[in-house]
Amino acid sequence: MTVEEATQRVDKFLDEAALANRTRVRIIHGHGTGALRRGLAEFLKTHPLVSSVSFESEDHGGKAITVVDLRS
Repeated sequence: MTVEEATQRVDKFLDEAALANRTRVRIIHGHGTGALRRGLAEFLKTHPLVSSVSFESEDHGGKAITVVDLRS
């Protein structure tokens, strides 16, 4: 999946999560080359629904999973 495709899917996912009153979601993008992780990080930095972004703990996937806290 390209970064553009992923950002479109993540944008829709975040909208659905907010409508479902979710406060935290996890985005599993894998390790790979890191391009998808970096591209999504840039996208999430400016997303209006996002309050913070971090990675999952190492024993639960580490940098292969981005944890997003949503604004309430």
